[in-house]
Amino acid sequence: MIRCYAAALLVLFLSASCTKVPAPAAEGSAPAVYSANPVAILRAGESPLWFELGEGGPRQISGPEEAALSPWTPWPLARHIRDMLTRGGELIAGVNRDGLLLLRPWDGEGVGGLALYRIAGTPFWESYTLGSLFFYGETPAALLYRDDHFADPAAPAPAPPVWTLKDGLSGFEGLELPCLGNIPFAEGWEADALRLGSDGLWYYRGIHRQSGGQDIRYYRTADLGQAGEEIYVDAYRAGARTEKEAADGEAWIQSFPLPLLPENFVYTGLSLVGDAVFAAWEEQRDWNIGAAGFMVIDMNGLSR
Repeated sequence: MIRCYAAALLVLFLSASCTKVPAPAAEGSAPAVYSANPVAILRAGESPLWFELGEGGPRQISGPEEAALSPWTPWPLARHIRDMLTRGGELIAGVNRDGLLLLRPWDGEGVGGLALYRIAGTPFWESYTLGSLFFYGETPAALLYRDDHFADPAAPAPAPPVWTLKDGLSGFEGLELPCLGNIPFAEGWEADALRLGSDGLWYYRGIHRQSGGQDIRYYRTADLGQAGEEIYVDAYRAGARTEKEAADGEAWIQSFPLPLLPENFVYTGLSLVGDAVFAAWEEQRDWNIGAAGFMVIDMNGLSR
């Protein structure tokens, strides 16, 4: 049983008043100003701070074993952290079937820590699987698609399939991504994958579901702002291996002495934000996910 550390950490939940929070600026750029309120201010310490992903957003718990019982759900249909991005000291996490989380350094009102924001994409995102999280220019963007591995899709194809984060974290807006222009959406085709390969090229594919099966076309491009070229499946499989996968993935996670998890729970992703470690976790059974969430801890809390 993991000990309860909540009392040892400071978590300041904010009121609903409008608070503008200046973001750390990347070199040569003006600081971003967010009109949205943080969900919480986290004070990462040497003991872990645990959250589960609930229907209404992150909920603090004493440990993964205290998460609410969730039905086992195939991973494309379950709420869990699918991918992460970092930018100028900020961390963006894509939550499948939910939206985005953003974590950034906070030094306001005399309280230091990390500001946690939730940008909900629901109810629209609830019908789709998060296929890719990436930057389009300086803007976080997500590719949503209909997954049919475990159940026939009930919702229509997302139109458009790509959604970007609005300024001020106020929600999402659709984006007609130029590189997807050579997929014949008007003929019933969909986009279900978009990945940056370790060679610096973007790999994506279109799929057309038919009564007798499905047709798939593969593409790559050097610029998301331009249509790509059609390629063979072997070139797609070889090139679509991401930089993250090529560098280590699970092996990199295991190189960090993270707090132990209960049986059947695993860490699935890890990133750094300021002096803190952000680690996603899941309760897994075969292809299914039960509870899911994340853990935040100060780097000094990881004893080697």
